[in-house]
Amino acid sequence: MKNKGFTLIELLVVSAIIALLASIVITNLADAQARSRDTKRVADLQQIQKALELYYTNTGSIPAAQYPEDMASSCSTGSDSLASTLAPLVASKAIQSIAKDPTGKCWYYGTNTGPTISCNGRSNLAYVLLFQSERPLTLPKYVDSNNATFYCLTNG
Repeated sequence: MKNKGFTLIELLVVSAIIALLASIVITNLADAQARSRDTKRVADLQQIQKALELYYTNTGSIPAAQYPEDMASSCSTGSDSLASTLAPLVASKAIQSIAKDPTGKCWYYGTNTGPTISCNGRSNLAYVLLFQSERPLTLPKYVDSNNATFYCLTNG
């Protein structure tokens, strides 16, 4: 008499294969989501950058702002300083609204009225937008006094 069905070994092998495939898919999905958030982050900041250029063209100036002394601790306070600092861009219709980071990370904006920020050796920039990403990017970098790495978007 023949038994119909699967042996325990066959079921375990199939279960292991399914688990392996599921882990590969989940890992790739998480990586794709991080890439997507970084792409949105850079695109949103480039929109702010274009709005700053338009604002400068229309008014001959840009909103002045200084960087916080300790960027990491200022971010933990939850204050949305970027939106309030760049409110003149919205008021002048240079941009509809100031976007926020997809994961709640802080973005920083500063002008040459405050401490000098050097992005890849370039300093004396009219303005700099600083942000952190989830993955390495090919943009200029700034490392603060606490060795935190930020990426830069500048006027030059």
